[in-house]
Amino acid sequence: MDGHMTDVEALMWTLEKDPHLSSTFANITILDRSPDVERLRRRMERAVTVVPRLRQRVVPAFGRMAPPQWRDDPDVDLDWHVRRLAVAAPGDERAVLDVAATLAAEPFDRTRPLWRFTVLDGLEGGRAAMVQQIHHTITDGEGGVRMSVEFLDVERDAPEPAPIELVSLAEGGPGGPAGLAATVATSVGHVARRNLGIARRLVEESVGIAIHPSRVASLTTDAVDIAGSVLRQLAVADRAHSPLWTERSLRRRLEVLRLPLDDTKRAAKALGGSVNDVFVAAVAG
Repeated sequence: MDGHMTDVEALMWTLEKDPHLSSTFANITILDRSPDVERLRRRMERAVTVVPRLRQRVVPAFGRMAPPQWRDDPDVDLDWHVRRLAVAAPGDERAVLDVAATLAAEPFDRTRPLWRFTVLDGLEGGRAAMVQQIHHTITDGEGGVRMSVEFLDVERDAPEPAPIELVSLAEGGPGGPAGLAATVATSVGHVARRNLGIARRLVEESVGIAIHPSRVASLTTDAVDIAGSVLRQLAVADRAHSPLWTERSLRRRLEVLRLPLDDTKRAAKALGGSVNDVFVAAVAG
């Protein structure tokens, strides 16, 4: 399943060339014991089949004529994507958060699929943790939690999921001659379709104006509104406008904010939002 990035995905991907604008999020899951490595590997083999983005890498379009493409990576290496580390004694919450902060600050290898899971051993009480790092172009934070059902169990010694036919990645990936030819072809095709679409919209708009001349004033008003919105965004440069968007650095420190889940659900329902909305509002202060 190949395809071009959406405009939003392409924007996040391009902006991330500046490391201060990273679109990566990390999730920490505390496990009651250290996971079985082979079982985890089997679950991840299943996950990359069920969730195609986990086996795809980003391929720039030829000549930047089109948005980047998602392309199956024939060289997906689960041993690279799933790692194992030990936290320093005493293995408490602070030690886990510090290791996770270091991991979260590491940029992805842009030539590989955009995810990385790290199992942390050595937590107090015989527990372990998993740090899941996923790029925002694959899913958002809420989607990442939902994706976790593919590789995390909520009960001890849970049965294996129903077997499926694991994906078989073809040889000759995007780095080879065939991949280059396909990239050129799809880039040229995208430009042709885009130009055809622009031409068709121009014709339709021209016909619409000819039939309804009063639409000219509406179009002018829309253009002025858009230009004004852009200028207002560009003008937001001082910290008084956005105290959360100043003094950014590449340093990371993670903290924990605990809220009773039942109370959070009731608050979300009362306000007409979701648990995720309440979470974001709480973090933003």
